[in-house]
Amino acid sequence: MSAETPHSKTPVMGTGLSGLVGSRIVDLLGDRYSFQNLDRTEGIDILNQEQIENIVANSAAKTMLHLAAFTDLNTAQKEAGDTSGIVYQVNVEGTRTIAAACARHGVHLIHLSTGYVFDGEKNEPYTETDPTNPVDWYSETKLKAEEVVTELTSEATILRINFPYRQDEFPKADIWHKMANALREGKTGPFFDDHFFTLTPIEWFADIVDWAITAKPAGIFHATTDTVYTDLSLATEIRDSLGLTQELTGSSVHTYNQTAERPYAPSLILSNEKLKAALKTS
Repeated sequence: MSAETPHSKTPVMGTGLSGLVGSRIVDLLGDRYSFQNLDRTEGIDILNQEQIENIVANSAAKTMLHLAAFTDLNTAQKEAGDTSGIVYQVNVEGTRTIAAACARHGVHLIHLSTGYVFDGEKNEPYTETDPTNPVDWYSETKLKAEEVVTELTSEATILRINFPYRQDEFPKADIWHKMANALREGKTGPFFDDHFFTLTPIEWFADIVDWAITAKPAGIFHATTDTVYTDLSLATEIRDSLGLTQELTGSSVHTYNQTAERPYAPSLILSNEKLKAALKTS
């Protein structure tokens, strides 16, 4: 039997597999894994404990890729402090449902988190052991989700990503495509020139997910590439790749944060040294 036949693929359950990150991972890893999509588009509610319990108990998959989350940061901020709101319920209680079912049935959980668990005040790259201090409600709920995962299933893999983007178009535009669209429309700025961050290209990240499914490493890993950007430097790179020529202008994130309802974390540079070391020994 050929290695490419569906019957030889390793089964993997996943939430959020219709989303920006998940759908691309399915595209890229679909020749190796048979993905079972636990998604709203499939009539599945991660807040329904009985439904999730039945699915996990009866699935042949021994890995769960948990990507589903409420990720609209500005909308999330309007629910700040509301543990009964949809943001907390999806990000925390939905994660609790998934993690508890995985723990009961011996399923390895790969949980997607974010660099937003940090406040961005550190000038050096953040490591996995640095203190967390989220500055908005979305980030608070994602940190709480990490705590839930660690509490319920200590062998889980937690992957923190930053500004995920993909090469192809997707209905929900990522940071690259948002900037590209704005630049095509003639935008010249201002773009922050003192807001520093690393990125997670989804095509690269798919290989990290493949490793996590196979190696099942326990703990938190920062999954971004090495290059450090500012909004201005990223916009400049995208402008050049599109063959555009407008001059771009900069501005300060610190000035913006003085009056912002939802402030930006000024520096979200994630160190990937732990991930690199783990990949070398796998």
